[in-house]
Amino acid sequence: MVTKLRKREVNTMVVKKSSVKTEQQRVKKTTTSSVKKWPDCASEKAFWVNDGKVLRNLKELPPALRNMSDQTFWHHVNSNKHDFANWVDQVFGEKQLAEEVRKIKHKVGLAQKLEHFFQNPSKVSMGAFPGKDFQEKVYQKKIPSGRFILAGDVGGTKTNFGIFAKRKKPELLLSFHFKSKEINDFPSVVKQVLNHLKSKYNMTPSFFCFAGAGVVSKNGTYLSLTNLPWDIDAMKIKQKTGLRSSRLINDFQAIAYGLDSLPDKSILVAKKGKAVPNGTRIVVGAGTGLGKGILLYDPVKKRYLALPSEGGHGELPVANECEFMLSEFIRRKTGSSVVEWEDVLSGKGLQNMYQFLYQEEKQKRSKYSSVIKSAKFDPMLITKYKEKDPLAKSAFDLFLTFYARCARNFALDVLAQGGVYIAGGIAANNSPLFKKKLFADEFLRSKKQKKILENIPVYVIKDYDVSLYGAAMAALKRR
Repeated sequence: MVTKLRKREVNTMVVKKSSVKTEQQRVKKTTTSSVKKWPDCASEKAFWVNDGKVLRNLKELPPALRNMSDQTFWHHVNSNKHDFANWVDQVFGEKQLAEEVRKIKHKVGLAQKLEHFFQNPSKVSMGAFPGKDFQEKVYQKKIPSGRFILAGDVGGTKTNFGIFAKRKKPELLLSFHFKSKEINDFPSVVKQVLNHLKSKYNMTPSFFCFAGAGVVSKNGTYLSLTNLPWDIDAMKIKQKTGLRSSRLINDFQAIAYGLDSLPDKSILVAKKGKAVPNGTRIVVGAGTGLGKGILLYDPVKKRYLALPSEGGHGELPVANECEFMLSEFIRRKTGSSVVEWEDVLSGKGLQNMYQFLYQEEKQKRSKYSSVIKSAKFDPMLITKYKEKDPLAKSAFDLFLTFYARCARNFALDVLAQGGVYIAGGIAANNSPLFKKKLFADEFLRSKKQKKILENIPVYVIKDYDVSLYGAAMAALKRR
């Protein structure tokens, strides 16, 4: 009896197992049949990537995007074209997907969009990242009454927004901070900020200005960004948000407006001097890239005007054998015959110098060196360990030397007797370093014009929000 019962139980278990297997097969079959297959396209319609890769299947695109360099991606996707969207449309006939793809100008976001589409081919529109994560800072606990200004500062790493109370000198109340490379549609982010202000604080700004590292069109409605795959279009902001008008300015123009708005505590005197009243000023700022600007005083408007510059892309001058070896290292690494100022004075520049020293000065490696190397020579870690790791200290010494040389040459070029202002996130976070003798000695190193250089003061802007203050001031002024 027991044997028969056990047989029956075994048989029941077999049936149940068989049923489960059959159900799994049915689900698998149903799932497989509902997923669209992507055949290879004809050879003559293959996508030839600028780095030499050849793509014949749409499913090959996401992994290719994730492994693609920024330079290669921007060759195919920029303000003038979107080669990937055209390929999706013209070769595979996916017009709706192509429309969604065309909105995205960041390689990771584009890869994610395509991967989502392959999983859900019937659901193309997923909002294309409608809400971005951001950090919010509150400067005033009690929001005053009156009118408000929304100012924006777009950099290669961060996109910051500030909400100011309208005053003779605008008062910063709130700020919001986004990661620039997670943005693919700037007007949508502006709308997100406006919605957040309305829902949380019942605030509606009346004045608007957005600053960015790039060139502003003559009519002031379009800003071509230098270090990002997307641009700022005032007309698209108007269409998306309903704003009547928003002013666009260059980031160094924003700094020009913002300098006189900053309290004394926000500026460090790196080298004393005798500034000529209303004399020409220069600004040099290292961050994602290197920005340079000339500030000329306009006696009619009674304020400084900013002249744009692309001097950060000028060729790097070297002064000794070590610097020459560094330039050759960067030349090999980048594959370019030209080594620019930006290749040493930027986040990636700090990375370049540390990598070079890690290779050439092995005896200086410490336990922190391996941590930095394992993080792919992250500039944040180089900065963190600059007092503990000998290689990080040497990298910062090189950084200060090049910074002083760049500032000196620029000051002599335009006779900047109104002062030299050093801006950017790296300087703001490491301002005490600019008081080192190393920096002053290099700045004053001149064969014939040391006296002029001695009279030129050098300042470090410690407040990274200077561009937000400047954009807020610009929002209140006419062009």
